[in-house]
Amino acid sequence: MNRIILLPEDKLENDFYQLTNVDRLDHILNHLKANVGDQFKVCILNQGIGQGRVEEIKKDAISFSVSKLEKPKALPFHLICALSRPPTMKKVLEHGTSLGVKKFSFFNAELSQKSYADSKVLQRTQLNDLLMNGLSQEASTCELPSVNIYDRLDLVPMDKEEVDSKSQQRYLLSLDSHASPLSNNLDFDKEIVFAIGPERGWTAAEEDFLKGKNFRLTKISLNTLRVEIALFAFLGQLHHNHITTK
Repeated sequence: MNRIILLPEDKLENDFYQLTNVDRLDHILNHLKANVGDQFKVCILNQGIGQGRVEEIKKDAISFSVSKLEKPKALPFHLICALSRPPTMKKVLEHGTSLGVKKFSFFNAELSQKSYADSKVLQRTQLNDLLMNGLSQEASTCELPSVNIYDRLDLVPMDKEEVDSKSQQRYLLSLDSHASPLSNNLDFDKEIVFAIGPERGWTAAEEDFLKGKNFRLTKISLNTLRVEIALFAFLGQLHHNHITTK
């Protein structure tokens, strides 16, 4: 993990926090081999990111002082993704979070296996662990992304502002396109929405529905990619666009 995640309830007083989570204690003590006085990047969930200094180490707790706390603006990435196999969903959730996805909207595609919606990956405990692991690798925000699941694509909320054709920041990943997201000047102060279909692909009806909502077909590779690889490749191109326009 690149950052130590602390919860608001871990606060003792002033700028002092005490971490008691067993898994994170094990990582800090046995992997990072922390000592009193060592400094780490920390994330106070929903409050900010800053610098943490180890003040005290006990068998079942580590105390930190936290300074330079700030709350940077997150990248406005919204992923609309067909439900997929549980191992794929784990990668999408954890690594998608680490790459800045702030909103996950999963849906049962026409070619999705319907049992995917009942996967343990989407149950609250495992889901939260995946998001927390992803957030510990992410550097631009302190908030967990939202995750919602819909029975059909047309139930994913898209208000008038989201489908405003003038913003042109909705993308449908498709092999039937020659356009690349790298060719667009994106506004990173507004939501960027991108849709990835199931492992068996979009149906014509689903593609037509998204095109009717002003999604633009875009291609990220000449190859047919797995869902998670398509996500990472697309997010990599968005990050490249963001870096080069700053």
